[in-house]
Amino acid sequence: MVWNCRGAASNGFVCVCKQYVTTWNPAMLVIMETRCHPDRVKKYFIQLRYHGFLASNNEGFAGGICVGWKKDCMQVHVEITNFQFLHLQVQYDKSLNWCFTSIYASPNEESMRRMWNELGNIARQMAGAWMLVGDFNDIMSVNEKRGGCQLILADRILERLDKGLCNERWRIDLPHGYVKVLPRLDFSDHHPLLIFSTDGSHARAAKHFRFESAWLLDDSYNEMLITNWDNDQEIWQNMRHVEKSINDWKFTNFDQVRLFKKELVARIGGIQRRLQMGMRSCGLAKLEVRLQNELHDILKKEELMWIQRSRARWIRDGDRNTKYYHTKAVTQRRKNNILMIRGADGQWLEDADQIRIMVNNFYKDLFTLNQFSSSWQVTKITFPRLSKDLLEILNASIVNKEVKRAIFNMNP
Repeated sequence: MVWNCRGAASNGFVCVCKQYVTTWNPAMLVIMETRCHPDRVKKYFIQLRYHGFLASNNEGFAGGICVGWKKDCMQVHVEITNFQFLHLQVQYDKSLNWCFTSIYASPNEESMRRMWNELGNIARQMAGAWMLVGDFNDIMSVNEKRGGCQLILADRILERLDKGLCNERWRIDLPHGYVKVLPRLDFSDHHPLLIFSTDGSHARAAKHFRFESAWLLDDSYNEMLITNWDNDQEIWQNMRHVEKSINDWKFTNFDQVRLFKKELVARIGGIQRRLQMGMRSCGLAKLEVRLQNELHDILKKEELMWIQRSRARWIRDGDRNTKYYHTKAVTQRRKNNILMIRGADGQWLEDADQIRIMVNNFYKDLFTLNQFSSSWQVTKITFPRLSKDLLEILNASIVNKEVKRAIFNMNP
């Protein structure tokens, strides 16, 4: 949890901070703008059972970043200590290592410029997952600002200064991670930010069956379709049977093959090391060529799969950039996942069962007839009357040729 507390020297800070910690139980606690000596904040952290502790350098009563963590839950290694940020290497619950930078940007423009230059140097050398969270004292666009009427001086100006940013690697390695804005208690005018690396609280719906263009690259796909399509059956029966057959075929020819990619890379690396050591062999050279061709086929299938899933329709073919497509697909999946929703009474619901009930009731009410009768209103705007021939065409029975033409004209 990251929070700009606007002063950690009072007893009120301990009371409010304890409420957040008791409710959410974060493994790491980051407090900014402490306005007091780090030793005093360390005493509070120990009371809250955060025995790991480090702090940035203060400049009088300005700034101050303190980080505490539970040593039994995570490991933290300091990379860079700065007045405006702490750059750390963290490992939560013995899982993935990633970089975490807590930010408290100075309102002074020159100091802020120096901070961004230093963060830019870190970014250019960053190869792994990286997340930055804190008070940036700046907004990214006008959409993060509200209020500020010139005629009413008392009108409050609200700006989103506290935010979380991550690179593509973090988004790919932690696809279900997200940042949640917690309610602001009456102590600081900043909302705490809570970072979730996983999302285990919401059940995920079963994936829908969708066609993937990468299947067409496999020679056995057409053979499988011909074998499982029965011209003597109805279309809907064939579609249901073929869906099951495609899922079985995909598991054998795609899901398992993608797992084989790492093994191929390792075998190619072993062959190349032997060749570099002077073990010249015609058999090894031929084996490397065959493995390289197999790897190329797998990478091409992967590329097409992520192009389609990312919905990047403006890019058709070109240089392989699976990381880009993967990131877009993960981001799209993140947007489709509903973590919380506001009810009719204005209250936010987070429980998955409550969200499900609310959505169910909304559509039941939407499609239920009410007691008010509706009658046709005659207006100046009229609709053209359909001809008899056109009505006959619309009322005609659907034939297989129409279904085939409609399906084959769909954009994959």
